[in-house]
Amino acid sequence: MPIEMTVRHVSVNAGLQEQAKAKADALIEEFPKIEFVHVILDQQHKAYEVEYIVQHKHVSQMSGKASDENLLTAADNAYTKVWRQLRKHYDKVADSHHERSTIREPKNG
Repeated sequence: MPIEMTVRHVSVNAGLQEQAKAKADALIEEFPKIEFVHVILDQQHKAYEVEYIVQHKHVSQMSGKASDENLLTAADNAYTKVWRQLRKHYDKVADSHHERSTIREPKNG
């Protein structure tokens, strides 16, 4: 699965890029139908902005975007946002494919 990394308006060392890429790898491991992840690291004024854009097999693109004065905090928050979106999608799909239970509580009396 391809992971694309874009860095704009800021110089980021290799360690920080690897941490952002590791989070993208974690998304792909947990949600195997992900086709593509694009990570954008940017700096706007004094805050860092991180965005994860995820292309899923049966869904249009999902994205999580966060900004913070600390790049790692922004990356964590953006990761959490896109992870929640994917988890919600997977839960909806799983719920719609399960049949309703026909077992009812016994009547008293």
